[in-house]
Order: sequence, then C-alpha cells, then structure tokens
Amino acid sequence: MNSKVLIIIIVHNGAEYLGDCFSSLSKITYPKGNFKILVIDNGSNDSSVDHIKKNWTEITLIENRENLGFAQANNIGMQYGIKNNFDHVYLLNQDTVVEPNFLEEAVKLAESNPKIGAVQSKLLLYHNQGKINSIGNEIHFLGFAFAGGYQQPDFAMEPKDITYPAGASVLIKISALKDIGLFNSEFFMYHEDVDLGWRLWLMGYKVMLAPQSIVYHKYEFSRSIKKYYYMERNRYLTILQNYRFLTLLLISPACLIMDIAMFFYSF
Repeated sequence: MNSKVLIIIIVHNGAEYLGDCFSSLSKITYPKGNFKILVIDNGSNDSSVDHIKKNWTEITLIENRENLGFAQANNIGMQYGIKNNFDHVYLLNQDTVVEPNFLEEAVKLAESNPKIGAVQSKLLLYHNQGKINSIGNEIHFLGFAFAGGYQQPDFAMEPKDITYPAGASVLIKISALKDIGLFNSEFFMYHEDVDLGWRLWLMGYKVMLAPQSIVYHKYEFSRSIKKYYYMERNRYLTILQNYRFLTLLLISPACLIMDIAMFFYSF
C-alpha cells in the first residue's frame, strides 16, 4: 500500500496506557515508510511526555502547554497531516491496543470507493474481548448519540454504512477533511465525532465500518458533572449546526419535553 497515513494520538495523563498502545503499533503490518505516528500531549502533568521521549524516540511529539481539548488537539494533528501531504489521518485513543493489520484493513476499505470519507475500525472491549465497544455509532433525531452494538457478543460481519464513527479509532481521508473542515474546536470534548460524521453524510460522503480492522479499547463508563455539561452543550451545538431552521422549529417541542424530563430524572 502506497498511501501515506498519519496516526494521531492525543495524550492527556495517559502514562499507564502508552506502553501497551505503542507496543501494539510497533507490530503493525502497514509498510513502515508509509505511516507516521504523531503524538500530541495535551498538557499532561504525569510522566507521559518523559515516557515517550525515553522509550519511543521514533514518534513525533507535539507538546501543548495546556489541555486544549480533544477537538482542538486533533485539529493540530489533522493540520499537520494536510500540510505534510498525507493521504489519510487515523485518530486513535491513547487507551487502545491494535491488531497488526488494523491500518491496512481500514485503508483498503477507504480506498475501495471514492465516496467513502471515513472508516471506523471494529472496537472491542479490551477487558472483555468477546464483547463489542462499538461497531459504528448512531444518532437520535434530538442529537443523542450512542455506541452501536455496545456490550453485545462479537460476531462476524461485512463492511457496512454507519451513521458516525467513534473518534477512538477512525481513519479519515484528507481529501474529505478539505471538503468538510476539521473538528469544531468549541466542542472541547465529546460529540465532535458525531458532528464530523453528520457533516460527512451531508456533503455526500459515506462513513463505513471495517470489521476486519480491529482495535481493543480500555473503555470505562463514567459519569461526572463536567462530562454531562459537555455532552449536553455539544449535543445542542451539533443539531444547531446541522439542522435547517424549519427542522429545528419542528423538533423544539420534543427537545423541551426531553430536557424537562432529564432535569427531574437527575434528582
């Protein structure tokens, strides 16, 4: 495969994950001269940066002085990919472990059709590898998003269209990014992948799952006020950006009812 791929990993206090992640990347089967790993540290205050500099000198490292958020940090990486004439970027979470052929399978599917803008790998739960983390994600018309197939037993499947890709493991064509733009940096974190997938479909691109491209995710479900704030705020930003005005008027009663219900449910 001759396509150049930039693997972008955003790191924030991820020292405990990096050994497993980078070790798995060192074994991938994609031609060595055709991919590059770019790590963007988002203001870590643990040993992440020291670990990378000491053990993984072949990795290109950009250090942000503060946490710019998942969206803006990835934008820095994607801008690097565009500037340096890569064909694709692959966004990979710090808490993942990849199968050796994950990248070539994603590239193979992406390049099988010029209308494919992004390809998600099959995400399996690392701590329960017989269970699915995501096989492509879904969007409710009110902007709520959820992982497709979450915690279901893994099963054989063919490539398929998906609504939007999980930002933890997705290959995006540079040509598509030039058409639709990068992440909305206002999102900071959460829902930026929802917005990206939505914009890809609106611009006529397909988003697909590559089931032979497998990534294991050390996913842990968590709740916090901060997470709830960003998910709700960004849910509204997503629908405001992507729906027409008349559609927003149509769904506004449902949004109001849902928000009232969620407010009382939170107590």
